[in-house]
Amino acid sequence: MCRPQSARSHPRRRLNEQDHRTLLDIEADLHPQSFTARAFALRGAFERISWQAVLISAEGTAVLTALTGVFAGRGALAFAGFLGGCALVPLHTVRFGGARASRPPGREDQDERS
Repeated sequence: MCRPQSARSHPRRRLNEQDHRTLLDIEADLHPQSFTARAFALRGAFERISWQAVLISAEGTAVLTALTGVFAGRGALAFAGFLGGCALVPLHTVRFGGARASRPPGREDQDERS
């Protein structure tokens, strides 16, 4: 029986040192780890910014509700705005307070000085 010849059945050709170094440099430039690390770092920044925007919008709504209730003489509306603002405090603490605690030890010293 005759087996068909494929590219894998041929012995591998050795590259010279310059070609080997060039291929290693290209591979290092295209290494997905550096790309994914940067992409995930940007993703975290965008996620934090979007959460901050949502929370600031919610705070503005709560303050506006409370002020409208006070000036309109509607106690229930003012109380609803007050409760909304109070509900956002634990959300801020959970969402952004934990991020400060997970920083590397060297970063805490820099935050205290500024």
